[in-house]
Amino acid sequence: MTVDWIPDSPDELFRKIKEGEIVEMGQNTNRLGPPEEVREAVIRAAEEARYNVYANPKGDAELRRGVVEYFGLDGDFEALITSGAIEGIHAVIRAFACNGTVLTPDPGYKTIDGMMITEGAYVHEVDTYSEEYGYKMTADAVQDALDSDGVDPDDVDMIFVINPSNPLGSALDEGEVRALVELAQDLDAVLVHDCTYRDFADSKPVACEMDPERCVDVYSFSKTYGLAGMRVGAVVGERKLIESIAEYKVGKLGINVLAQEAALAALRCRESWIPKLRRELDRNQKIIRRECVRDGVRIPVFPSQANCLVIDFSEHEHVDSKDVVGALYERGVFVRTGYYTSPRHGRGFIRVAFSVPREDVEYFCSAFNEVMDELLGG
Repeated sequence: MTVDWIPDSPDELFRKIKEGEIVEMGQNTNRLGPPEEVREAVIRAAEEARYNVYANPKGDAELRRGVVEYFGLDGDFEALITSGAIEGIHAVIRAFACNGTVLTPDPGYKTIDGMMITEGAYVHEVDTYSEEYGYKMTADAVQDALDSDGVDPDDVDMIFVINPSNPLGSALDEGEVRALVELAQDLDAVLVHDCTYRDFADSKPVACEMDPERCVDVYSFSKTYGLAGMRVGAVVGERKLIESIAEYKVGKLGINVLAQEAALAALRCRESWIPKLRRELDRNQKIIRRECVRDGVRIPVFPSQANCLVIDFSEHEHVDSKDVVGALYERGVFVRTGYYTSPRHGRGFIRVAFSVPREDVEYFCSAFNEVMDELLGG
């Protein structure tokens, strides 16, 4: 499912990233974080050796309460702390979608599609790369895909939506998420609302609040707080639903206790950290638009409501995103080909993460324009 082309061997790519030999704008990580409060919490926990006992399999109780509060929930709602959002999504797939049909977005995060296939699910992609749907996985886009592609509604076990979108940065508002919830009800399907990028968005709908019996929200601390390597996330939903999902979680001995301390500190400083971070990201993406848009080169969704965006050059049919990424890599910049998130549309765009220092954004823009001048003959 994933066409994960990179212009180097994986070992060499990660070595160059680790040693700072390339400008890393391809992994949707956040190199502007973590906040100082989070750094201090991790150091303190390491010095106190809090890792010499197993962690609570469900996650630290204070962290679980903090995540539920962060989502604006109370009462019968619970959070399951997981090794990044990916482990939580895997547990949900195992609980509800083995051997059934799952509707997923295209473009989207194809690693998750691959997990679904491994667990026996049939993945049906909903093409969202269209102005008609606002580059979003709306209920209309899903229904049109069901109708035009001949999918039997009775076979659908799950709707999986990434909101805001990876890679486009488009975002569904509360009404649009509610329409997806209602469609899931009509299909008698589970809705998984992957809101990993919600901190960058203006609208922050919570699906499980709309229908606690069939909806869960999935969150990651990786993007907002610069904790990608810590691997800490959560699945949020109605308590009984979360308990059933927990049975399918692979890690039965809990997750890294230092990561959980980092997540706790992140929640405590979020109100001061997130506005500052969003100002940086707004500035960075404005630089990219100002410097990189030209005839036949556009940004389909602006402003992005995530920490990444798409630069589309599909009007120039002879230009392949692999050529663009390869030429940028030669200049010391790593971004993703469009194929990584959409084999269908991937020839004509690249994904660029912009949660990086301003000087890296400016260097990328200069390199990108050099590459496009060469490929377009001008």
